[in-house]
Amino acid sequence: MRVYLLSFFLIITGSTLFAQKSCYQNSRLYLFNKHDEPRLFTDPLGRHPQFPFLQRVNGITTPELFIKSINDPHQQGRYTRTFPAFDLLLRNSGFEHGYKDLNTKNVRKVYITPGTIGNLGFFNQQTNVINYLYVKLNPAGESPEGIEAWKLINKNGCFLYILFTCGNAFYPNGDAVIVKGGSLVAVPAGGACCRTVTVNSSTTAVPQQKDSIQRKAQLRLNFYLAHVFPSNRKGSKYDTIVELVRHKDTTVHFKDRLVVPAKMDSASRIKYYSVCRDSTIQMHFPLVGDPTQQTDTAEPIRYVVADTVYDKQAPPKEEPE
Repeated sequence: MRVYLLSFFLIITGSTLFAQKSCYQNSRLYLFNKHDEPRLFTDPLGRHPQFPFLQRVNGITTPELFIKSINDPHQQGRYTRTFPAFDLLLRNSGFEHGYKDLNTKNVRKVYITPGTIGNLGFFNQQTNVINYLYVKLNPAGESPEGIEAWKLINKNGCFLYILFTCGNAFYPNGDAVIVKGGSLVAVPAGGACCRTVTVNSSTTAVPQQKDSIQRKAQLRLNFYLAHVFPSNRKGSKYDTIVELVRHKDTTVHFKDRLVVPAKMDSASRIKYYSVCRDSTIQMHFPLVGDPTQQTDTAEPIRYVVADTVYDKQAPPKEEPE
């Protein structure tokens, strides 16, 4: 009985070790220098396409079209520099037969979170060089859900990304949070000094109403003048006196939709931050009406906006009343 149990555990252990074998990554795409600081990449994608036959602009919008493009002899003959480079990248990423190992089952469309750090490929046509930059990926003009990408997965579960817009390879240095179908999935990609955190905001609203209502809004704009002058108090360099110079009031009428719950767009619903050494996080949350407040149509809504101008001068002299 002990012999059978020992054999059973050896089989389980051997299977586990086999399943956990490391990914074959023999490309500069996977080489990170832990001492480098990533370059903030905010330009629109597509200026230096690495694999142009995989770009959105060339009609690659589905996994079926992706596979059709890489198997098209016309495309292979047209891109004599970049297509062999794409095939070599796949072979150096664990795809034993290169592009022939790809099919619609191991090509998935995902969204990479803005601010993800990793290596981004590019092709310089002037110098005929394909290389990689270490960047903090936050390009302009991408989808509110994130940066669209194709995730290529080999038979061992190892992967790399081809960005949807530009057709460039990308591989994260750390945990890339991938948004797929509204859910968040953390994909580990090796050790790193940075981690991506996600803030998911939500709101509740009153039941849906069909019509909006006419309502008054009283608007006031206050103008203040602040005088900054040297202070006589110990420990304080300056004192400030603020005076109301003038104000403007107006009343407008509008259709109040506060009784109709507002829907938060996908860009404001989820916030992503990449936290590294000496990181500064800026949180931008949109101002939205609270549907549980100010729903009495008999009362006007009041808004006050203030504008203050500061000047450094001697304090004004006080005069008796």
